[in-house]
Amino acid sequence: MKKYKSKFIKEEVLSVPTEIVLDENITDEAILRMCISAEQSAINLYNTLAKHTTNPKLKTILKDIAREEKVHIGEFWSTLQDVDWEELQAFIDGQVEVNGKV
Repeated sequence: MKKYKSKFIKEEVLSVPTEIVLDENITDEAILRMCISAEQSAINLYNTLAKHTTNPKLKTILKDIAREEKVHIGEFWSTLQDVDWEELQAFIDGQVEVNGKV
């Protein structure tokens, strides 16, 4: 257990906040962005832990859960487009910049 602890601290894998204080006036947009950020952190956590385990079953579970988190991001992002229409346009603009077309 000791060798894993030093890797976690070194790589800051466990830096996901455990407590969030919300303002009573928080917007749906802010909530959705927080959710997307939390899912991205979870993906990084599970993938990093999967790299460090030698247990094949645990590695498979962690990678599977990381993939599920990507679906959650898609759900939140899709909903974010409903409350911030510029989000979709920015995504399309980004695709055009990278690929030259949509």
